[in-house]
Amino acid sequence: MKWQMINASLLPAKSGHGLVFAGGRIDQVLEKREGLADILAINLHGMLVLPGFINAHDSLLATWHAPPASESPYRNWLSWDNTVKASPFFQERMRLEMADLYELGGYKNIIGGATTVVDHVPAFVRDAYREHSLAWVLPEYGIAHSLCSYSLDWGSGFRREYDYAVENDLPFIMHIAEGSDVESRESLQRLDDLGVLGEHSVLVHGIGLSERDLDLIAERGASLVWCPAMNQRIYLRSLNVKAALERQIPVSLGTDSAMTGSSHYLHEIKAARECYSAMYDTTLELEQLLPMLIDNSVKAFRIKDRGLFSADQVGDLVVFNARSSDELDDILNDGRPGDIFMVIRNGQPVYGNSSLQEFFDLLEIEVVPVSIDGQKRLVMAEYGQLIQRLQSQSANQAPFAFLPMELV
Repeated sequence: MKWQMINASLLPAKSGHGLVFAGGRIDQVLEKREGLADILAINLHGMLVLPGFINAHDSLLATWHAPPASESPYRNWLSWDNTVKASPFFQERMRLEMADLYELGGYKNIIGGATTVVDHVPAFVRDAYREHSLAWVLPEYGIAHSLCSYSLDWGSGFRREYDYAVENDLPFIMHIAEGSDVESRESLQRLDDLGVLGEHSVLVHGIGLSERDLDLIAERGASLVWCPAMNQRIYLRSLNVKAALERQIPVSLGTDSAMTGSSHYLHEIKAARECYSAMYDTTLELEQLLPMLIDNSVKAFRIKDRGLFSADQVGDLVVFNARSSDELDDILNDGRPGDIFMVIRNGQPVYGNSSLQEFFDLLEIEVVPVSIDGQKRLVMAEYGQLIQRLQSQSANQAPFAFLPMELV
C-alpha cells in the first residue's frame, strides 16, 4: 500500500518535509508539508526523521546474555573468547535455534534505530539466517577474522578476499589490533605488507593502533569501526578515535555482539559520547557523531540504496520524538529507545509509539504491545512468538539487558 508521512523535519534539513512510500522504497520526497491527496498519511507534527542507523559491527549469532568480564583487561580477543566459552551463558546459547538468535538480534538493532547491521561472520552462516533478522543484514563482502597466529580461519585468504572485494566494489572487513599483545600491535603493518590495506578495507576495533598506524590507515584510505562499549568493558581501553578523526579517517559506530556486554545501538551512541568525554575531556559533537551512524558506513560498506532521502532508496528510517537538533542531541545523550517515535523498515513501520495502533491497523500490520523505558510501544507481532520460543528453549528467563522490551 502506498502511504506518506507529512509535516516532518528531514535531516539533513535540505531533504524536504515528507516522504511517500511504495513497494518498500521511497517513491517521492515531499517538498511541502501538506502531502498528496487521496493517500494514507501520518502527520508527524515536525518530528525529526533520519535515515535508519547502520550498526557497523555485530554478531547476530551471539545475541544472548553476556558473561561477566571478571578478568578484564583481556590481552586479546582469544583470552576473552575463552571466558565466554567457559560460561554457562555460552552453553545456553548453544542450545538455541540459530534462526531465533538472528531474529532476536534484529529486534535489538531495530529498537535502537539501526535498520541495517553488518553481521561479521562467514557467508555460509550469514546467508542461512540473515533473512530472519528484521534489520537488513549486509549481504556480501570480503572477509577475514584478524591477522595473528590465533585468528579464526574465515574466508579464502587475505589476498583472495581483498581482491574479490575490490573487483566487485565491496568492503573487505576484518578485526585489527584487537588487544595489547605484540601480535595485535603489529597486525596493521603486516596487513599493509600483504598489500591488502586500501580504500576497500574496513578495520574493526583498533585499540592497539599507534598514531603511526593511523597515519598509514589515512594514507591508504581505509575505514575504521569503533565499538566503545565492548572495548571499554573487555579491554579497558578504546580506539584513539579523536586521532583518527583528526586524520579524516572515516569512523563508523558498531555495537559488537550482545555477549560482549554491549547493548542496542542507542546505548552504543551514549557509550561513545561517554568514552570520548572520558578520554579527551571534551564533547563528541553532534556534527561529528552523525556521520559515524550513517554516512561513513554508507561509504565504507559500499551501500548504494540506503542512507539518503531520495526516490528509489529503500524505505529504512527512524523518527525521533524531537523537533530540533538540540532535542535530538539530548536524546542521543540519554540512549533510550523510548525516545524513538517510529522505525520504518522496508517502507513499513515495524516499531512505534502506542498512539500508532490505528495506523498499523490501516496498513494491515499486526503488532503487540510492549513496555520499553517504562512506556508502552508497539512492535511486530512475531516478537511475542519469538519470546515464547526462547522461553521454551532456555531455563534462563532473565530479562535481556541488550533488549529492554517486555511484552505487556
